[in-house]
Amino acid sequence: KYNNYSMKSIRYLEDFARKQFKWKEQISRNVAWYAWSLQVKTFSAVVLSFIFLIFLETWFGLVLSRFHYIRIVSTSECSLLWLGAFSTEKYQLQKINI
Repeated sequence: KYNNYSMKSIRYLEDFARKQFKWKEQISRNVAWYAWSLQVKTFSAVVLSFIFLIFLETWFGLVLSRFHYIRIVSTSECSLLWLGAFSTEKYQLQKINI
């Protein structure tokens, strides 16, 4: 009786440990998948919003280019300004000549 009981308890403990390990493994896998999908979603959202912004400002630039007194500085111009490789005065002079 004693041997049978101890073997059953050992098997029970082994099963319990196996289930715990599988559960922890599954949780770590889920967490890794969630982190990866969150990174992908964030990156794609940033890229799509940037593309949409460029499209929107191009459209606004085409619409508002008829009015000489309205001027929208686009994202590409801003990035070039931040790089210090764009002179807005020259661009404005060219725009006035046109």
